[in-house]
Amino acid sequence: MQAGLDGAQVAVVPESDEFWDYVLNGTYEPAGSDSELSRDETPVVHSLRVSEQQTVQGNTRFTQLTITFDVHGELASAEIWAGPEGHELVHVADTYTRQATFRIDVAGNWMVQVRPMGHNRAGPAA
Repeated sequence: MQAGLDGAQVAVVPESDEFWDYVLNGTYEPAGSDSELSRDETPVVHSLRVSEQQTVQGNTRFTQLTITFDVHGELASAEIWAGPEGHELVHVADTYTRQATFRIDVAGNWMVQVRPMGHNRAGPAA
C-alpha cells in the first residue's frame, strides 16, 4: 500500500437492458432511431446539375463536364458514369464530395449517372 492515498472516487452510469442482453446472451439489438449511432441512411442523390467548360491547353482545346448534386442521407463516396447519348455508360470519376469533373472526347448530348455509396450500403443511381 502506498502512503498518502486516502481513497478513490468512482462515477458509474446504468447500462440499458439491451446492453446486458448482449453481454449475457450475445443478442445484439441496433440502437433506436433517436441514436446518433444509427444515422447511416441510404444516400439518395437529387438536384443533379451539369456544366460544361472549354479548356485550352497549349494549342489544343478540350471539353470537361462538371457534375454537382445534392444528397439525402450519409454519402461516403459516389461513382460517376457517363457516355454519349445512345452509347453504354462507362465509369468516368469517383468523388468523396458532391462534385466531380471529367473530360469528354466526343461532342453531343451526354447521359450522366451518379451512383452514391453510403458507409454501409449503396443508394439508388440517379
